[in-house]
Amino acid sequence: MRLDLSLPLAVFVAITIAVRAYPLCESRMKALYKYEKLRTRDIVFLIVAFSIVITITALVPELALLVFFVAIYSVGLFLFAYTVWPKWYASVIFPAAFILLYLYHWTIVEMDIFSFAFVIFLSMALNGFFSWKTSALFAGLLTVVDVIHVFGTKLMISSAMKIVALKLPLTIILPTFPSEGQIVIGLGDIFLAILLSLQTSQRMGRNLGLICALSISLMFLILEAVQLNFKLQFFPATITVVAGWLATVGLGKALNVRY
Repeated sequence: MRLDLSLPLAVFVAITIAVRAYPLCESRMKALYKYEKLRTRDIVFLIVAFSIVITITALVPELALLVFFVAIYSVGLFLFAYTVWPKWYASVIFPAAFILLYLYHWTIVEMDIFSFAFVIFLSMALNGFFSWKTSALFAGLLTVVDVIHVFGTKLMISSAMKIVALKLPLTIILPTFPSEGQIVIGLGDIFLAILLSLQTSQRMGRNLGLICALSISLMFLILEAVQLNFKLQFFPATITVVAGWLATVGLGKALNVRY
């Protein structure tokens, strides 16, 4: 039987860092980003925009894709650094280091480090725009789109393969353990896992937020084992994330946790 512990552990660590770190920087983020809660129509627009981006990513030339994502990523890293230390001359160091590394010394290790840092920050930064209701709507619609583009149009697969080929820090590539091989997960899946765990932490308490991290990680362990043993090359990870989150919500209701 083939089994992987690397990805579930990595997902658990990323979510746990975010859940524990968010209360420490929540006030600063609120001051910097002036949050206004997303409405239902905003979530629908986000999902439509996401679907369009997936389509464009699958169809545009690699050079155009590279320039676009490196530029967007650099802006994101600048905002991340500015949140930690609000001095522009210090904040430019992070995106500058990324560009130099990407051009001259870019390996899977550097890519994974930047990917982890970016997705953890992005999830915490955007969490304030979501409510419990819009988070659930976002998760549901994103899962539907993911399933359509993985099993239907195959555009998600084409996009992922192009991103991996360019070594853009929009995926995380890990060696599987104890089974030999590699596993790839998109940052969108980890973003969703962190977002739902943060929302659970705020809604039901930090302990259930951490239980959500554990539940999602266990779902990755189980469904990835199914994927490896039945040789399913591609599987929508959003299903895994939402299943782990729903299990946590069910536990919270069983324990009569007050919303």
